Amino acid sequence: MADEEDTEPGAVHRISGCLRLLQSNPFDGKLKPGLLNFRGRHKRNMGLFWPKKWARADGGVTHEIALNSEVLLRPLMETFGTLVHEMCHQWQEDFGKPPRGGYHDRQWGSKWSLSG
Repeated sequence: MADEEDTEPGAVHRISGCLRLLQSNPFDGKLKPGLLNFRGRHKRNMGLFWPKKWARADGGVTHEIALNSEVLLRPLMETFGTLVHEMCHQWQEDFGKPPRGGYHDRQWGSKWSLSG
């Protein structure tokens, strides 16, 4: 029988824990909790950030980070890299100036570089 750590639910549990840890560092605990989702297979992307994707009962909105379900088959450090990449988009949405015409700009690149 497979160890839980080797199964997809085990990987989801580890990735969810990593999300909580990464919100503390390198983002200084400033990122608001969002929805982590494992959507179907995106042909070009391992992850996507959707700002203000979900309406809450209190009238607020919640961001979503959607990871391609194929990340569960990749080495964990690569998955963490994808997660940090999407969290940099969230940081820029909440604390920076999201780019108009491009997906990655200098501000995003600077945060990505500082994130290790």
